[in-house]
Amino acid sequence: MIALVVILVLALTGLAFTLYLWQRTPNKAGAEHEIEPRRFAGLFAVRHSAADPAANEEADNSRFRASLVDRARNDDLTTLSEAHADGDGTLYGDVLDALIESAYGNQEKLSALVTRISKSSDLRANKQLAEQVFATWKAAPDRRSTTEMIHVAALSDDAEVYQQAIELVTSSWQQGKLREFRAEELVELFNSQYWILAPEARRGGAGFALKRKLAGVRRELAAATPAR
Repeated sequence: MIALVVILVLALTGLAFTLYLWQRTPNKAGAEHEIEPRRFAGLFAVRHSAADPAANEEADNSRFRASLVDRARNDDLTTLSEAHADGDGTLYGDVLDALIESAYGNQEKLSALVTRISKSSDLRANKQLAEQVFATWKAAPDRRSTTEMIHVAALSDDAEVYQQAIELVTSSWQQGKLREFRAEELVELFNSQYWILAPEARRGGAGFALKRKLAGVRRELAAATPAR
């Protein structure tokens, strides 16, 4: 009987000890599913993502474009060279349009813009600027302004604009308003400035019409005598 009691006590003691060890052992399966608490890095922590470099570049580009156009509206002629160096034709057009808009109705500003473009080896004009130069030229056509007007028309890279310039000058010469020019000088001026037009402007329907106009003007001026 005593032996049975001793065996029972030992068995209960062993069971209790086993339960104690089991409770002390970590539950690995549960640990694997524990959610690690989020670590707070501070209010001004830098957030990194794969899209950041591209987003930053786009934001910098937008600020650069807006800054150039804003400076152009304030008559900063250096913006033309900066826009040209950037290589973005749309940006260059926006900057040039802003400068033209600022110069509208102001002959001094317009002359400064035209001079800046005319004396450059890489800056271009556009139809809007050429039309403003046409209007100014009509008020007082002379040798200098005629040469400048034809040059700006060529820099517009627009065959129709260049043809219009030729027609204006030819008509004025025939009316006796450009006695500074001989007929052959006008032909030489028209032909030399024609090659300033961009190659794509000399092609296509408008380019073909311009070539025909130049050929006709050569014959017309060769046979004509300006009015006195």
